[in-house]
Amino acid sequence: MEHQEITKLVGISANTLRSYLREYKEGGIEGLKELHFYRPSSELMPHAESIESHFRKFPPISTNAAITAIEELTGIRRSPTQVRIFMKRLGMKQSTWPIYSTISGVPDSAKNVPKTCDLGTQADTKSSAAPPEAA
Repeated sequence: MEHQEITKLVGISANTLRSYLREYKEGGIEGLKELHFYRPSSELMPHAESIESHFRKFPPISTNAAITAIEELTGIRRSPTQVRIFMKRLGMKQSTWPIYSTISGVPDSAKNVPKTCDLGTQADTKSSAAPPEAA
């Protein structure tokens, strides 16, 4: 049977058929069963252990601080988005990066201040004002 007929019957392209035939010649039926998906990996992954141990000792204050530290440790510079994704893979979500723990000179009392501030709503601020005087 010709290749052109096979591609029409099976519904694949000629390139796919040639690829299948090459895989069959190299590995038989077992070679055809193997999946060969391209999965790119980060250039930072070989350095993951050293980066993680560094960040466990010296947590970054911000994404930019993490970018700088990674570049100093590995010589590899990545965008803020890529660094956040990498940090998440290490199990360090940005919301858990400590704010005050790495800043020297911050008084202990400031370290215990909540990191969020509830300013209330406009309704709350209006209700706390003195009632208008009747004329």
